[in-house]
Amino acid sequence: MITFEKALSIAKEIKAEKFPNFKHGAAAEIKDRWAFIFSADKDTVLTPAPMFYVFKENGRVEWFSVPPMENLELINSGEYLGTIE
Repeated sequence: MITFEKALSIAKEIKAEKFPNFKHGAAAEIKDRWAFIFSADKDTVLTPAPMFYVFKENGRVEWFSVPPMENLELINSGEYLGTIE
């Protein structure tokens, strides 16, 4: 199991490497994973926005999109953890 701090570190590394111009992000905890979504500014979510899960069990990263609507439902069922810079 990894901690949220480790998952956040993984997310920030991905953002720095792949999306350095995206200044804002959000995190949510969903049962066995955390979801991270990044955007260019706090009021705009790009379509498609860079979105990925970091799994609690081993830190595995899995990219996702919406649609399918199941991913939106999964994110909405989670606990919003706040914004990340």
